[in-house]
Amino acid sequence: MEKLPLKITYDAFQYNFGVEDFDKIEDFRTEISKEYSSFVKPNPIGRGGAAYQFIIDFFVDKTLEDYLKLVGEYLAGKALDKVTDPIANTYLFNPLKKAYEALRTKNPILDCYSLTIEFLNTKIFIYSVAENSIMDNKDKILKCLDEHFKNLVSEEGEFPTEIHVPVYDEIIDKKLIYRPPLGIEETLDTAKDNKLFKLWGLKYLFTYRSIVYDVVNRRVIEDAEFWTEAEWNHYYNEKNKFS
Repeated sequence: MEKLPLKITYDAFQYNFGVEDFDKIEDFRTEISKEYSSFVKPNPIGRGGAAYQFIIDFFVDKTLEDYLKLVGEYLAGKALDKVTDPIANTYLFNPLKKAYEALRTKNPILDCYSLTIEFLNTKIFIYSVAENSIMDNKDKILKCLDEHFKNLVSEEGEFPTEIHVPVYDEIIDKKLIYRPPLGIEETLDTAKDNKLFKLWGLKYLFTYRSIVYDVVNRRVIEDAEFWTEAEWNHYYNEKNKFS
């Protein structure tokens, strides 16, 4: 079995010509390399910034539908045997979680800011909303995706090319906008884990639509406008360009 590609980056305080890295980070690298084709890189920053939070990117050579067919029964509660079901165990990202938790035991400052899973037909962005909320809720999020899969298909039959979990509402120039968390500090200052299961932002490539999906009521919110972080930043940069 080919190993899933995995990329992890994080900010770390610079020290001389290197960084102050996690204790036992080499053990972490060794463990995840057993299951994944992994790339782990710290980015040096000055003190005072928000550091030591993983940005994780997975690349899965399957459509989301085929992926959910592979792991769906385990998300629904079937017992997972790592010996007889090694592929499902890897695709559920359990080896990563185990290595992450071992590293976090040695480094309580560690957290995960975002988990992105790129499939052949869509890309899922999962953002932190509270301490350790991503790793604690990854299986619940995937299970929720499985349960709501058919509802995400548009009336035209298109599946979203981006799924953002979660999104918040904000009034901008007297207009209601939905957008994802904006940076590490905000995610830690906003609400709680259940936000992950309330509102999602969806983008459709071919029909040029950006909409909001109400997870609780299993429906699209009519006329709701969704902005990605890049679109939100562009708006404010343009607005403040001449101020």
